[in-house]
Amino acid sequence: MKAESRGFTLVELLTVIAIVGILAAIIIPVVGAARASARKSTCLNNLRQIGAACQLYAGEHKGRFPYGYYVPAPGNSGQSNGTWDIQISAYLGRAITGSVKGEYPVLLCPSDVTPATTSGNARRSYSMVRGSDGFGVSSNAIPGSTAPTPGVMQNAVVEYPRTILIVERSQSVATGGSDNVVGSVACSVTDRPQDQINNGNGVNLHAGLFNYLFADGHVASLRPEETIGTGTMTSPKGMWTLTAGD
Repeated sequence: MKAESRGFTLVELLTVIAIVGILAAIIIPVVGAARASARKSTCLNNLRQIGAACQLYAGEHKGRFPYGYYVPAPGNSGQSNGTWDIQISAYLGRAITGSVKGEYPVLLCPSDVTPATTSGNARRSYSMVRGSDGFGVSSNAIPGSTAPTPGVMQNAVVEYPRTILIVERSQSVATGGSDNVVGSVACSVTDRPQDQINNGNGVNLHAGLFNYLFADGHVASLRPEETIGTGTMTSPKGMWTLTAGD
């Protein structure tokens, strides 16, 4: 006689469903964490490349780091947005001469998914520290023979490993302010950690951490509060300035 086939009982079915649910509860967060870690690693690698490009720029500009941006002085003509990313773009393998459509991956953190609203221009996730005593000096004169070339001298930096050069800044008009887009003056410099937090993805980029590029080329993931020294989130010192020990 043929053996009678038997289907799953309700108890067995519920047991299987429970096991699948438990496995999913374990696996999904692990996979999510792995993806977040991979995005963070890509962002840190972006900053390393930017750091190397800044050093190459300084090597070809008499020991001066790139500056934040410049705008023409009244009566002058010329490019009005000589931002730091334009200045180092040749060392990143893709020169920027104006608006960039689509993407510029090395200037975009993969966790920064805030949509830009500026005609499809490539988003930029990074910004140069300026504050009251940082790298992002700006000028209203065209750099060249008629004006001193702006930019901080390498030998003016006292504590290379503790002085931030570039910070993450996710910002778009989607949440207020201006779009942070490649080659644009808007958001090319950042004066305070609070600006990093207020707009775009803010603290959601890396679960409350931001990635930072330091003057010596090393990168680190830190809470903004760890970077301000004796200053505040709206008036930072510490790693945000060229002054030692503040």
